[in-house]
Amino acid sequence: KQWYQRRVAITAGADEWNVESDKYKASPQWKYDVVNSGMTLREFKFIWYMEWGHRHLGRVIGTCVVFPTLALLTRPWISTNLKLRLVGFSGLVTFQGFLGWYMVKSGLEDHPESTDIPRCVYLLLIKSLK
Repeated sequence: KQWYQRRVAITAGADEWNVESDKYKASPQWKYDVVNSGMTLREFKFIWYMEWGHRHLGRVIGTCVVFPTLALLTRPWISTNLKLRLVGFSGLVTFQGFLGWYMVKSGLEDHPESTDIPRCVYLLLIKSLK
């Protein structure tokens, strides 16, 4: 069972927080993490809110770039050169979102037959910071 946030709304009740925390503790990330093995519920909430906010910020940024680009592509007064640049920029933003998603996904995969500790693909982090 892998932990990931699927909620749009922020978790409210103590029971819901415990369920989310238990899901996280069942993930490979928790299993191999020695540093955070004594994480309190308060510390978990901080991480949860940071990840929730980061995910939604990415969605807002993607929406604010992709949809206006699509709208501008239909306008005849926009030059072909500018349309190509808009599509290129929108594609880069979309690719950035994909890299972030893949990096998180790679850190949550567990390979029981392997002796390797699950890690995110850090090269993707480097690419996303460029």
